[in-house]
Amino acid sequence: MSDLLATPTAQSVFGLLILSVLIAIGIWLVSRFRDSSDEDREPASEVLSNFEEMLREGDISPAEFRTIEAVVGDKLNSEAKDS
Repeated sequence: MSDLLATPTAQSVFGLLILSVLIAIGIWLVSRFRDSSDEDREPASEVLSNFEEMLREGDISPAEFRTIEAVVGDKLNSEAKDS
């Protein structure tokens, strides 16, 4: 067995196998993280409600709110289309 791994071809194949396994594990970890982070996001309607409250409390200006509303409004429209 040790003679088989002594050849450069066998070492290359073994190295590529290990690299492939590590890449597969990395892809799996990233997909798990992405799935959980999508669940943590608030719907656009709740985000807009939070900014409306900030506007009422004076934390943001009406101009800032209109800018935010335009961006969040686009997301609300895309969420409505997806539903």
